Amino acid sequence: MGFRAALLLLLCGLSIRAADFQDYQAARAVIGQSSFSARDKGLTPAALSLSKGILYVADSSGRLYGYDLSRIGSSQTPGCPVCVAAPQSSVAQSVFPGVAAFAVNGHNIAVADAKSHQVLVWRDNTPLTLGGFVNPVSVALDGQRLFVGDAGAHHVFIWNQVPVSSGQAPDITLGVADFDSPAADNIQIPSALASDGANLYVADSAAHRVLVFSAADTSAPHIVNAATLSEGDLAPGTLVSIGYSGSAAVLLNGSALRVTDTSGDQLQVQIPYDLGGASSASLWLQSESADGSLSQSRPVALHFTAASPGIFAFGLKEPRTGLVLHAPEGVPLSPENPARPSELLSVWATGLGAVSSEANADGSFDVLTPVRALVNGIPVDVVSATLPAEATGVYEVRLRLPDQLAESVSLILIQNDSKSNAITFPVALNR
Repeated sequence: MGFRAALLLLLCGLSIRAADFQDYQAARAVIGQSSFSARDKGLTPAALSLSKGILYVADSSGRLYGYDLSRIGSSQTPGCPVCVAAPQSSVAQSVFPGVAAFAVNGHNIAVADAKSHQVLVWRDNTPLTLGGFVNPVSVALDGQRLFVGDAGAHHVFIWNQVPVSSGQAPDITLGVADFDSPAADNIQIPSALASDGANLYVADSAAHRVLVFSAADTSAPHIVNAATLSEGDLAPGTLVSIGYSGSAAVLLNGSALRVTDTSGDQLQVQIPYDLGGASSASLWLQSESADGSLSQSRPVALHFTAASPGIFAFGLKEPRTGLVLHAPEGVPLSPENPARPSELLSVWATGLGAVSSEANADGSFDVLTPVRALVNGIPVDVVSATLPAEATGVYEVRLRLPDQLAESVSLILIQNDSKSNAITFPVALNR
């Protein structure tokens, strides 16, 4: 089975039943927008319903939209196979039903009581009360779990089993608290919920979208800038390292990224240069066992910025020794061959972002976001910042050292307000 086909089956809940939801996981797909960070005002979902592979979305405009879930994973939106922007059908509603604030499944009933900041649950006709909510506005039951959307907390709370006692705490929380702009891991207003048992559909009305959260088989991969070895926002073209032992496909918004290196317990991939203007995406791993079964990791939300500089370095103790060479010879610095005052050096980095469309005479491309460098906190002259010909996410920054050097040096690169890791390198004080 191909990776794209497996993803399609997962999202439609046809044959793959993943393990469970996990705290603060990212959504795996978005409906009504062309990316996780897009916020076009074509859709303001207020109620959801599932039937025979179609997600019906009641919009505040008085229209009912139908989204064919089989389209997820089939490249309906260029560059984002898991983004479905256009509905398959649209009909006018003669009577708008309003926001659904109750759910019924078998002998279980859940009612969101926003005024009292609580949710009332009848489990097999036994009443109980769940409290502590800010503004509970939506509920859903899938035969196993209870879902509650809290507009005031910007969260969806999940009980893996319908609660058996009043005041029982939720098992899982979706939605990070920060909401500066739409992303794959935040929810502004969870105005309606629906679940097919494997996937949870969250109507995020204020962000004009529906998010699809899918239960995962394994925990989230640890993703870091390959140079800084730290988490944070990523720039287009950045090399990232993913903690994982073995072979796996790395999917960004449902599209497979090329794995550029596998060493030990790390996979290395490059963030695409063209992100279609998106500032957030969802990344997860997919692996195949010996029996052919597929497993999915918990999706992780990535956040993008114009530049996230990192200098490649050796060792584990900070500040590490940087990957710095004598320019233009290209000979690495070493204690036996150190840098000298006024010398031109080459520093190798990643995360410097977009480059010019026209190549230089040597085939390199100029970095568009200006690069500054500090040595021991003092600005030094950056002669050039380029992406060498045929390089994969590895940039070269050439800088000139000052006339005077201290016995120990600390170098950082700066783009906009983003600073790289600090690195050191061997120096000789005599010329």
